[in-house]
Amino acid sequence: MRNIEKPKTVSLETALQNLVSRLTGAPAAGLPRTQEGLVQYLAEHLPSLEELRGSKKRKDEK
Repeated sequence: MRNIEKPKTVSLETALQNLVSRLTGAPAAGLPRTQEGLVQYLAEHLPSLEELRGSKKRKDEK
């Protein structure tokens, strides 16, 4: 029988920090620690779909 390890358990705040870090490119250590702070940070630093479309159009034109 194989030894099955339990998956690592992390808090919701830690999981959100990791997600926000990946989406924004900011280091996780510098992000807020609360759920509300992380959502606010994400809202302020994640580009909108319109900005992403404009960025892609500019790249395609070059």
